[in-house]
Amino acid sequence: SLMPNGQELKRTICQGVTLSEVCGDCIPRLIKLDIEGAEGKVLMSSADLLKEGVDFIVCEINRKAIVNFGMIEEDLIEFMRGLGYLTYILNLDGSVPIAVPPGSRIHTYMDSFNVVFSTGEKIREIWQ
Repeated sequence: SLMPNGQELKRTICQGVTLSEVCGDCIPRLIKLDIEGAEGKVLMSSADLLKEGVDFIVCEINRKAIVNFGMIEEDLIEFMRGLGYLTYILNLDGSVPIAVPPGSRIHTYMDSFNVVFSTGEKIREIWQ
């Protein structure tokens, strides 16, 4: 975690891998990221894979944590839009996700929430 907690934390060095390395020649249909604010960095470093057409990228947006990576949620949304992905807010009840119009700010009382990046066509295909 990059969030301060007032306690001494242990560190473990781990080797990092990119999404492209994990996927190899396979183009996944779904990617789910919940990595405490680093989602934007991971997605930006995976632009080549995302351009291949991943159908759904489910991503937590943690407003308090994303700033630790020099970003705000609008940066991530705009980057994904540049790759052809629209942003939708996922509903807890599983109903049709809510489209976030370009240039809009997501208004929610929560500091973190899940979105799905996809296309209108793919969203309609799943949520008929």
